[in-house]
Amino acid sequence: MRFLLDEHISPLVTARLRALGHDAVAVAARDGLRGGSDDRIREAAVAEDRVLVTYDVRDFGSMGARMAAASEPHPGIVLVSSRRFPPSTDNVGRMADALHALASSTRAGGLDDRVVWLSESGGAA
Repeated sequence: MRFLLDEHISPLVTARLRALGHDAVAVAARDGLRGGSDDRIREAAVAEDRVLVTYDVRDFGSMGARMAAASEPHPGIVLVSSRRFPPSTDNVGRMADALHALASSTRAGGLDDRVVWLSESGGAA
């Protein structure tokens, strides 16, 4: 599973995912995406066939619903609860481990056109 981690997710999560063998890219590390609109980030995720991981539940949750209504394909969106995974360096390992478990338990293309919540066990909630 290839990941695109939205700006509010620590680049340390990206580094940890890479150490676990995943192809992960941080929006914050990409000049063309850093500070970009939600639509630009979605376009990049689709063009690069990357599952988008974000704390921006409201905007990307609604975007996923609009895409579904329009039958617009995408590689998947993983919504991260700031309550379950508070955005701090203390939670880098927990989030990376949950994403690793999600990738390990999901068959190729298993998140296509889906919007899911990240759970502690890594399953899609």
